[in-house]
Amino acid sequence: MKILVGVDSAPLSEEVFEVACSLATQRETDVVHIVNVWQPTPVYTVGYDYGGIIKTNRKLEQHARNLLVYFGQKCARKGINHKCIMTSGEPGPEICHQVKKHGIDVLVVGNYGMNILEKIFLGSVSEYCLKHAECSVLIHKRGSKAFIADVSPQRANSFTGKDLLVQTTTHDCLENHGFKPLIFSPADENIFSILKTLSKEHVSSLPIYHRDRNQWLGFIDCGDIATLILSVLKDAHTERQIDFIVKSRPLSNFQADQLILPDIPAKAFYPLKPGENISTVIRLMVERGFKRFPVEDLNGNLVSVLSETKIIEFLAERASMFDFAQKTIEELRLGYREVVTVKETDTFKTAMEVISQLTLHGVGVVDAQNKLIGNLSASDLKVATSEEELFRLFFSPVSEILSRQKLELIPSPICVQPHSTVEEVLSKFVLTRVHRLYVLSEMGHLVGIITLGDLTQLFYTRLCSVQSSTAPVPPSRVNAAQVTSSARVNAGQTSA
Repeated sequence: MKILVGVDSAPLSEEVFEVACSLATQRETDVVHIVNVWQPTPVYTVGYDYGGIIKTNRKLEQHARNLLVYFGQKCARKGINHKCIMTSGEPGPEICHQVKKHGIDVLVVGNYGMNILEKIFLGSVSEYCLKHAECSVLIHKRGSKAFIADVSPQRANSFTGKDLLVQTTTHDCLENHGFKPLIFSPADENIFSILKTLSKEHVSSLPIYHRDRNQWLGFIDCGDIATLILSVLKDAHTERQIDFIVKSRPLSNFQADQLILPDIPAKAFYPLKPGENISTVIRLMVERGFKRFPVEDLNGNLVSVLSETKIIEFLAERASMFDFAQKTIEELRLGYREVVTVKETDTFKTAMEVISQLTLHGVGVVDAQNKLIGNLSASDLKVATSEEELFRLFFSPVSEILSRQKLELIPSPICVQPHSTVEEVLSKFVLTRVHRLYVLSEMGHLVGIITLGDLTQLFYTRLCSVQSSTAPVPPSRVNAAQVTSSARVNAGQTSA
């Protein structure tokens, strides 16, 4: 059987492509033809000079080539014999022409859900193909899940977690709950403005872009801001000293590029290419300590950030495919280790000093009876609404910070027990969107802490025996200036 699938740069093409691949694995398929029809700008278009039109058409043609390379690589990783076809003109007639030319048995196209006016003035490619294609036509509607749901029952039992890890791409993870555009801050943005953006956009870090140098510098998160404030408040002990610092050294005096630490793996800027295999990303996280990655589109523009949280969310929904999903925390000894805590009577400044000195991402909070009552991290800086309040926050007791958190105190979803399964742990991470879960014994004693990194490590163990043609692992230390000097900002992205 011969299958032809029409693709373009729209997100729906990913779904349509997966439907075609799923169909190819279910049937004895000779080859999957991947077709992209790009539409050149007519030379008689009013308002354009001839040279500009030629230049535009060359860019469109190159984009079409890149698109076919992207989907071709995905086919190759799935072990599916494929052929890429690039042509220009009207999509409907061109696709039908290719169907006839190559003797196609099944055509797979997408339905974008056009409204009545769009159909009248633009027409529908899927409707045209349904009427004119000389073969069976499978139309995939927007929103239908096709990645795993369309695997045949015969293959479903043999499709394991390992297969998922080596076949999933960065695009799959980003599209899992809706693709969000890249949010970034310019290098000359002041630190308090960055903190407000982190709070407003509900993100844990921001990529920093230097416009004059056309260069991405790295990431800044709340931990960096907390470290800066600790250094500013180093000699502040009295109310008068705090007032003096607030007036003489405001955060508005500090710019984003002053906080960039590109040699620290968690802050390094390592762009991922289109369609990068997720197994490569997990290896980089575990072996090199990376926590997040900027993602490029086919034209080399940075369009989004793939974080450890997004990867875990994606895998959590498919946890049943892994053999460890129903194993308990106790069986795997997952997260069993000493937990660093602070007292509720300690100051926020003391807690941040502990986090900074031990290079942690958060600490537990205990009461006078040493009972766990909450969690604290640098992200709690976001509760401050002004610079003065932010400085004074560091001298507030931890109990006051907990009272201002949106999360409820213990008992709450941020705790799990030794008999909890990995699948339940993953579900709680997704539901609460926290970065750590505390392990409490049946008697309520604190026995461990599970982080996103622990779960990434767990999935990594399933990769160690997988042989795949992944991208080479970069050096231990990445210089942002070397890696990102050619990266560009997409005009459609948002600058904070």
